[in-house]
Amino acid sequence: MSRPGDVRRRRYVVLLTLLIFYNIFSGLFPDEKLPIPVALQLVLAYLGGFSVSMYFVYYIYKTFELESLKTISIYGTIGFLFLPFILFFVLPYMITGNAELSRQLVVILPFGFSVVYLYALTKALWERYSTLTNRIEKEAIIGVFISVLLWATLPVIVFFNGSQVIENGTTNTGFMIMSVLYIRSTIFRSREDYQNLLQS
Repeated sequence: MSRPGDVRRRRYVVLLTLLIFYNIFSGLFPDEKLPIPVALQLVLAYLGGFSVSMYFVYYIYKTFELESLKTISIYGTIGFLFLPFILFFVLPYMITGNAELSRQLVVILPFGFSVVYLYALTKALWERYSTLTNRIEKEAIIGVFISVLLWATLPVIVFFNGSQVIENGTTNTGFMIMSVLYIRSTIFRSREDYQNLLQS
């Protein structure tokens, strides 16, 4: 609110909001005691995970200005994350009522996407890293890679029916790394702005 024109902050707030919903939905659902149909609870829980994953990919592309990832970050997430969620989770679950089958079907394409995305990201980050001289920016590139690597394990954890503690712990660790990077970058930029203000 203090800097409405700061697009980086707006993107981070969106990412944070999606992560909060993801944690709420995956932490509370499914629970038969709640006055919400279990089927809807499961759909919302998985929707939270897929939504934050899609935005996470977009967030990295825009925040770190990795233009080579534009196609995979926009169209790849739609084709290999959103559509599989509808076609391989929502529809099979509504037709068969078998959550286990739907859970295993829905992660096949996202797993393939995560491998391809990791390769493309590694290439883009290495190109950026090799041109940097600033230590803070280099550390940010390393942090981004570790964060995405943690998120990329999500389809594997879901496929093998890992516990919510493992799933949420892994994804939240990745997000915490991104948060530290964002806060550090914000402090660095604020100091630069302050120094420029003193000199003017």
